[in-house]
Amino acid sequence: MICRLHSLWDLVLWHRPKKVSMLDIFLLIFFGFKIHKLAVSKGLVPNKWVLNFVLSYVATSILFVVALMFAVGKDTFSNPEKLKEIIPYLPLSLLVEVGLFFFFRSRLMRYPDVEYYDDETPPSSSDNNNEPPQKDLSYFR
Repeated sequence: MICRLHSLWDLVLWHRPKKVSMLDIFLLIFFGFKIHKLAVSKGLVPNKWVLNFVLSYVATSILFVVALMFAVGKDTFSNPEKLKEIIPYLPLSLLVEVGLFFFFRSRLMRYPDVEYYDDETPPSSSDNNNEPPQKDLSYFR
């Protein structure tokens, strides 16, 4: 099992065209920055959103490679010709990355904006202790 996982990581990391890998990394950084900026503007914790984006991309990439491995055959890692069959499908991960960005962006856009208060806090019912407001009796003076 450990040997298969090592081979899977070997396929994911080393047998990809280098330009696609660099573009994946660049898009992850760029989209992560955009998600961070949008989460901050909405008043949410940005690290959670960026981490979920990156982890979901890694998980979908691994699932995509496993699906291709099952489609081509179990001797994918030992046969270089089988690896050459898989390599043209690996740039589809860019489409997955862009789709995940639009998914996370749409989820973030649905959140309402946070209202910021200056120095005054909004009135609450516990401040008044449920007493009726006092009448202005200044006209009797």
